[in-house]
Amino acid sequence: MPDRAVAEVPELDAATIARFWAKVDRHGPDDCWPWTDNRYGGTEYGQFRIGERGWGAHRVAARIAFGRPPEGRPMTLHSCDHQFCCNPAHLRYGTQADNVRDKQERGRQANGERIGLSRLTAAKVAEIRALYRRGHDPNQDALAKMFGVSSSTIHYVVTGQTWRHVA
Repeated sequence: MPDRAVAEVPELDAATIARFWAKVDRHGPDDCWPWTDNRYGGTEYGQFRIGERGWGAHRVAARIAFGRPPEGRPMTLHSCDHQFCCNPAHLRYGTQADNVRDKQERGRQANGERIGLSRLTAAKVAEIRALYRRGHDPNQDALAKMFGVSSSTIHYVVTGQTWRHVA
């Protein structure tokens, strides 16, 4: 599956770069450098305005430090797992697949009941799969209505694309 399109942070002039770094609390070279200004609603990701648009502060820090992202690596990833961090030593360009792999390896990938908005539980997922296997109603729309979720959610559950940790 190709990575989703990610807009590229534009070229920055010296005044914009100075304005950016004035909003970062820089410490030692190995420490996190927290963003001290606006954050995206409900997250720890910093937001820096360039013209009419807000950009992820970590993405701007990477753009300043590394230049344009290489073709096919449109995302800026944190090695420190701190969304607010703008230390270029903690950032790298990567793909959505790299990001997901990092989350899984570090135990940060929310799954199932750890997700605050999930309507399903491990027990419900096991029940859905059992009903589907027994041919209770192979119509995923019917299962979706029964469990109060979308038919695409049922599809992902029965094909094992989500809830892989549930047998």
